[in-house]
Amino acid sequence: MDWQNIVETCAIVTIVALFVERALSLAFEHKFLLHRLSGYKEIIAYGVSLIVCFFWEIDAISSIMTTEKQEIGYFITAGVIAGGAKASVHLFQDVMGVRNSAVNQSTLNKSVKE
Repeated sequence: MDWQNIVETCAIVTIVALFVERALSLAFEHKFLLHRLSGYKEIIAYGVSLIVCFFWEIDAISSIMTTEKQEIGYFITAGVIAGGAKASVHLFQDVMGVRNSAVNQSTLNKSVKE
């Protein structure tokens, strides 16, 4: 195993996941769309990640295994990127407490209704 290649691949996937998460946050945290997209965020994140993987040919599995890129690798990598985007949302919002005003207002409204 080429550990340098593994570390580089993991770094690329992590950075792309952060980019995808921040790009999608414009829609996911917008006041108008906050509740309308609630059940579809993961599917949208996966779809966007899949487009990114195909467009830039990001196949983490083939990169780590040092084989030719394959479509199944794009699908798996997109899942990892979408999951990483969800994890970074959790990190920013729940662990670090970094939220925009629309998310704060939505959370406040939920607690008032309960």
